[in-house]
Amino acid sequence: MIDNKPVVFISSTIYDFKDLRSALKWWLEDNGFVVLLSEHNEFPVLANMNSYDVCFEAIHKSDYFILLIGHRVGGLYNEEDKISITRQEYREAVKLADQGQIKMLPFVRQDIWTIKEDRKALVHELEVNYRRELTPDNISKIALHQSRFVQDAESIFSFIDEVTKKQEMKEASKGNRERPKNNWKIDFNSFEDIRSSLEAQ
Repeated sequence: MIDNKPVVFISSTIYDFKDLRSALKWWLEDNGFVVLLSEHNEFPVLANMNSYDVCFEAIHKSDYFILLIGHRVGGLYNEEDKISITRQEYREAVKLADQGQIKMLPFVRQDIWTIKEDRKALVHELEVNYRRELTPDNISKIALHQSRFVQDAESIFSFIDEVTKKQEMKEASKGNRERPKNNWKIDFNSFEDIRSSLEAQ
């Protein structure tokens, strides 16, 4: 809380979500929230800290974490493991969410989810009907090819799987663990989709 107002941290790539981030900031502030966007002048800049660490600290001071996943990966926090700064912000927030300290609201562009499901079906088709002609590596390269619709399919799809806790859900369905918390994702096409979802929360 800041001045008795709930604090919202919005995490996403900036270039492709610039207008949506600004629209969300305006709408949330109009409804009594403090909104933290790293590209805005009022974001708390601490000159003696790394910009990434300042973002992580801001997440720890927030009541809500809104995540937007779209077509781009964005800047890398860990180049070797291809972990984006947005994904690392999510990892900071989900630790807090699992302790009940912050509420997570992850949104995924509907067309990215559709592409992910289409490529999953493509992998199945190739494995069933072309297993003699194609190696598993060939199939993976076909399914994860870059296009103008998705910048780095492997990283983005992996991020979505992490948000939905796909592996943990598989293990839970086999009775090997409890079902994980904070594995929701909300599909969206427009600002209106996000606004109506936030109003419901």
